[in-house]
Amino acid sequence: MNKTTVARNASFGLVTVAFVLACICASQIAEAKGWDELPGILARIVPPTFRDEDFVITNYGAVGDGVTDCNPAFKKAIAACTRAGGGRVLVPGGTWLTNGPIHLKNNVNLHITKNAVVKFGTNFDDYLPLVKSRCEGSVCMTYSPLIYAYKKTNVAVTGMGRFDGQAKDTWAKWSDKTKPGTLANERLREVAARTGKDFVPVEKREYYFKPNFFEPFECENVLIEDVTIVDYPFWCIHPTFCTNVTIRGLSLHSHNANNDGINPDSSTDVLIEDCWLDQSDDCLAIKAGRDQDAWRIGKPCQNIVIRNMPSNFDGIAIGSEMAGGVRNVFLYDCEYDGGALYCKSNLDRGGYIKDIYIKNLKLGSGGLINLRNNYHGYRGGNFPTEFRNIHIEDVTLDRTGDSAVRILGVAKAPVYDVFLKNITVNNAKMPFVQMQFAENVVLENVRVNGKLQPTHPKRNVFESGTGYITAIRNGNWSDTSIWDVWKMDGIPDGTLPSSKNHGRVMIGGGPFVKNGVTVTLDMDIDEIFELRIYKDSTLIIPSGTTFKVAKFRPDRSNSVVRQTGGTSIIDKLSIDDVKCQYFITGGTVKVNNFSLGEGSLIIDDSSAAIASISVANAFQTGAGTTTKFIAHKNGIAPVQSKDVHLNGEKLIVDVTRYDYAANGDLVLFSYTGTRTGKFDGGAKKPGPQVTVIGAKADIVYDDAGKKIKLTNFRP
Repeated sequence: MNKTTVARNASFGLVTVAFVLACICASQIAEAKGWDELPGILARIVPPTFRDEDFVITNYGAVGDGVTDCNPAFKKAIAACTRAGGGRVLVPGGTWLTNGPIHLKNNVNLHITKNAVVKFGTNFDDYLPLVKSRCEGSVCMTYSPLIYAYKKTNVAVTGMGRFDGQAKDTWAKWSDKTKPGTLANERLREVAARTGKDFVPVEKREYYFKPNFFEPFECENVLIEDVTIVDYPFWCIHPTFCTNVTIRGLSLHSHNANNDGINPDSSTDVLIEDCWLDQSDDCLAIKAGRDQDAWRIGKPCQNIVIRNMPSNFDGIAIGSEMAGGVRNVFLYDCEYDGGALYCKSNLDRGGYIKDIYIKNLKLGSGGLINLRNNYHGYRGGNFPTEFRNIHIEDVTLDRTGDSAVRILGVAKAPVYDVFLKNITVNNAKMPFVQMQFAENVVLENVRVNGKLQPTHPKRNVFESGTGYITAIRNGNWSDTSIWDVWKMDGIPDGTLPSSKNHGRVMIGGGPFVKNGVTVTLDMDIDEIFELRIYKDSTLIIPSGTTFKVAKFRPDRSNSVVRQTGGTSIIDKLSIDDVKCQYFITGGTVKVNNFSLGEGSLIIDDSSAAIASISVANAFQTGAGTTTKFIAHKNGIAPVQSKDVHLNGEKLIVDVTRYDYAANGDLVLFSYTGTRTGKFDGGAKKPGPQVTVIGAKADIVYDDAGKKIKLTNFRP
């Protein structure tokens, strides 16, 4: 080697070292800048304060009998409060019906006391005239949210009482998101996207969407604290184009379709903390509008702080409506069962998701990070979203059903600058990382199943499923003729469901199924797609099969699952309609997280064919659900779970075949962690809701022995 070569190589080495050091320093500077901004953001988020004067609704004609319409009284009390310069509009103990929405005004704190329930009437016309709202990313005129504020300053909803949207038997019965016989939401999307001479003003975009529960729109200084909200029609908490918002201490319980929990939308300086979110869709989704309508408005969602969330939290979703951009999001100091971050956008959404900072999490199961630039929906591919500068550090994840890190950019818009530091993942499915079209992804001290991971992971995914496939007729799973592909680009019919091509698999549903269908599993499934059972449709899981999926949701009226044998391995199982039924008569069921939000779970072990039913994390039920056990001569396969959370549901146990004289106590649930609630009907139907068929017995919640069981059997 000559001197010239040595000098050239030395120079190249110095340049390489300098480049690497520059990248490391740049990432550290970006990280420091992000967390260094947090104190300033928190200093700006200051809950509004109010004059020390109460305006009690009974002084304005309200009667707390649950029958009298108190809407006029709410209007009068709120008007008097704001005229006086502000204060509390006080809702005392009782049940208060309001036939129509509650509209807040400046300097009003709507305060509901501990023993108060406000029920919203169910006549759709009471929520007219139409008001300005953002519906799934497009601004339009629509039904009023149940609690609404438009261009107000200093508004609050506080107190330990309960709001009941009464949506389950009304709004939730609509087959779509808009009122039957009116324009569909996809029509709004097309209208809102028009520009130039074809532009349609917001005031002329009249649509009839299911209303959100609480939507402050273009407001400043907003507080919602401590209240309980149940059975709401659509999204629950939706601050839109707001500044300085505090959301804390809430308890949300609702399992209707599209029941997102908290969705800050194109808002700035938002604090979310200590909220119990029991809902059927996204737990917390950060939004910023859809497509051209959001580009025209040009308002990002920014400076969003989430902390101290409880055990049932399921992490942050960003998108898919985020065309205005999302930046400066902070999540920290939480311990819960779900994942950390899920960002979703499609190839025509535009905008950006960047400057995301996450640290100090202890997670049970789920994914660490999932970035998807090819989410289902229209995918013309003209305006892909920018994903950039995401930092996650100091996280432990106990288990993951599939790859914990999924970074799926596209050729036109790679993902840039993702930094994972001090991460420990146990019981992980490999590969730990799935990645395509991503640059500068850095893993520092990341250990998976005890093994230190490479600093620079390699691309290992070349396609990712984004479309839907639907079973449109009866038959076996392996029969390609029963499957119809839709919302797909270039994937032909005659294709079986696969994670490679399909983000969602449906039994029934879709535009081509008028009646329900029945599909019988006749092959093993090991996929990471989401499977849904739609109206009047059935999935049968027989002996000799293995059924393994990431998400499984029987979530439409009269959808049924019948497991007669085999093995089901499911990361997240959610039953989300009052008429859904999940029958288990044989085999093995393994679930990480089991949510019986609506409907019935029937565990029929009368033939002693059930091997086991295990839930790695939480088994939780919603109000109005039914859990039924049918025992054989010697007992039953109990539900074995870490935690059990019961919320006002019914229990039926058939012991007709059970020899209680020989076997004694009958264990229904065993758990290693904690139990909350009882089979007591909840707040709506207080009192025991336990029925024993074939004998008399007492139910015992034995937290010392970690069991729920029947004892003291007698004829």
